[in-house]
Amino acid sequence: MNWICEIMSEEQKQITEKIIGLLKVIKDNPDEGVRFVALQELQSHQEHAERAIPNLVEILQSETSYDVIYLAIQMLGNFGSKADKAVPELIDLVENFYDDEEILQLILETFGKIGKSAKNAERCIKGIIEDYGEKTIRVYAIQALQRVIGSEIIPLLEKIICNEDEDEIIRVESIHTSTKIGTKGVLNKLTAMLEKVNSEEIKVNIESAMGELGDSKVTPKLMARLMESEKPYERAVAAEALGKIHAKEAIPILLETAIEDQDILVREKAVKALGNVQSKEATDILIQILNEEENKDLRLEVIDAFGKIGGDDVIKSLEDVIENESDDDLRIKAINALVDIKSFKSSTILTALLYEDQSFQVRKTAGKALGILGKADIVDPLVDILQNMEEDETILEIVKDTLLKLGQKGYASALIGLIKNSDDIDIKDEATKMIINIEPMMVIPELLAIRNDRDSLIRSLTAYMLTEIGKKLGFEDYEKLIQAYQAGSIERNTQQSQILVELEQKKMDILSKIQDQEAEIELQIERENNLRKIIKRYSEISLERMAKLLKFKKTLDMETWLLDLPDELAFEIQKDVVKIPQLLQTESIEAEEAINQIIDSFKEVSRYTCYYCGYPIEKDYKLCPDCGEHVMRCEVCKLPISFGDDIGFCPLCESKGHLSHLQEWVKTNSNCPHCMQRIPVEGIVPLRKKGKKKRR
Repeated sequence: MNWICEIMSEEQKQITEKIIGLLKVIKDNPDEGVRFVALQELQSHQEHAERAIPNLVEILQSETSYDVIYLAIQMLGNFGSKADKAVPELIDLVENFYDDEEILQLILETFGKIGKSAKNAERCIKGIIEDYGEKTIRVYAIQALQRVIGSEIIPLLEKIICNEDEDEIIRVESIHTSTKIGTKGVLNKLTAMLEKVNSEEIKVNIESAMGELGDSKVTPKLMARLMESEKPYERAVAAEALGKIHAKEAIPILLETAIEDQDILVREKAVKALGNVQSKEATDILIQILNEEENKDLRLEVIDAFGKIGGDDVIKSLEDVIENESDDDLRIKAINALVDIKSFKSSTILTALLYEDQSFQVRKTAGKALGILGKADIVDPLVDILQNMEEDETILEIVKDTLLKLGQKGYASALIGLIKNSDDIDIKDEATKMIINIEPMMVIPELLAIRNDRDSLIRSLTAYMLTEIGKKLGFEDYEKLIQAYQAGSIERNTQQSQILVELEQKKMDILSKIQDQEAEIELQIERENNLRKIIKRYSEISLERMAKLLKFKKTLDMETWLLDLPDELAFEIQKDVVKIPQLLQTESIEAEEAINQIIDSFKEVSRYTCYYCGYPIEKDYKLCPDCGEHVMRCEVCKLPISFGDDIGFCPLCESKGHLSHLQEWVKTNSNCPHCMQRIPVEGIVPLRKKGKKKRR
């Protein structure tokens, strides 16, 4: 395979030389049209063009062409946090283009993509939120600021939400942004705000946010609003909220609303909610709506809901849409819904669509769906399409991609079909590498079938693949591998090797868990000891010092914990000073019991940490209050993945989880818990984060 490596290496060299040439054109050519075209071409190579970031920053400093500046900002945003050096120039551009809403929106989006590395833009973004006239730009500014400073935005959002003179759209966006942060402290603040605001439109949005954050007490209020409010907007928000919080008790009124409400938007939200609740009992009524209603948006919403509800009746209804409807939007939505509910038995219909449907877009969608739902029985029809010299190039690319995805599932015949019928060197190389990594007993028979192919390249590649598989199994050459296979010894050796690998993996997992647990216990003991010392030695202590001693990075998080304590254990907080209750400082059984209760609540606060930075989080957090990253959750247990935990991910959909949880799931179910595609245990890709839990 050296010839393939040499070709790929040469290709990378050519891309690098191309990028250098384009950067020279962008820097030196006086024609702005030429510079723009060169920048467009550079954008097509962006994944290889990180070296261009300083040049893009230079464009922001000196370029005069509007189009070139716009494209440069767009590219910098795509680099994410790596583009942090562009922040000062972007701040200057805000002033230069303050009245240009299009470029101002792009700059704000770029600040958001750079994230916490754009901290210096905080003041600039706040100024836009507070002073800009156009609502849309203010909304983008709120979204950008949340990504830049994380939970530190909460006081500003609270001020906006409670301001009765503020625009309703801005207040609602502030509520939604608060929900994204998702801490218990946010829930407490929303609860307090509900009592302060007068607008019913704002109240229903706050109730919706509280429900999303886990407050079940708002469910009756939302159901009452849906049934009794005269305002369609309130009913629509209430219906959507009941779906988001999976309020199964609301199914009867959601069904009634979906059928009878006079406002089409409210009906759409009710249908969407029934999908989110995954209401099987709604199936017949939703099929009736799909078949009888003329409103396209409502019908599309029903199909979306079907993608979450599933079931044989739903599959039949979706297949009827695909086969009998003339509207491509409905048909494409129905295909995607079949993918969502993992309707593997629909692969026959999808293969027929890819093969001969009149709609190009439907064919494309069917082909992509087959990459997820297809099995070995669709390989031959796909290879037939691949051999059609008159087929559209885009369809051929989709077929190749579908065959590769089938190969990822372990269907060697799909990869062999690619190797034999594709002229693309990269595709042949990728398929060859995949075959080598498939379980030997599944791939060796397929390779033996093409070992004597008329094409000399196929024969050579087959020999290479058999040789590489043999090396993995301890054979000096592929002839000995073939002899062992024919004698039946490969299967026995493979089983023994797998047992040894699993035992070694279990050993490493146990050692890793012990080390993590020891570090966690050590940290927890230190924090508990410090808490006892504070209670016994101080009558009062500053919030900042107490947070430091207890390893809280933000005083706001510690204050939230203190405020969540029950009244009988409450600490008084005045002007950033914590007053220790005298009861706790006495030498009595009651004091010791109270301190133990406080420590128990403290343990719950400290149980999880951010996977990226190690900051303590609670299990219902959506974003880390410190680094601003989304809390990584296990696809199996749904709990946060903490700093230092071993994780694995599915090679097909890249969903993540605790490594041991994913391995146990796949061992039992033989598929990914997220995309439900078939993968072997060894297909789970381990991703171990080096280091111990951070001590704060």
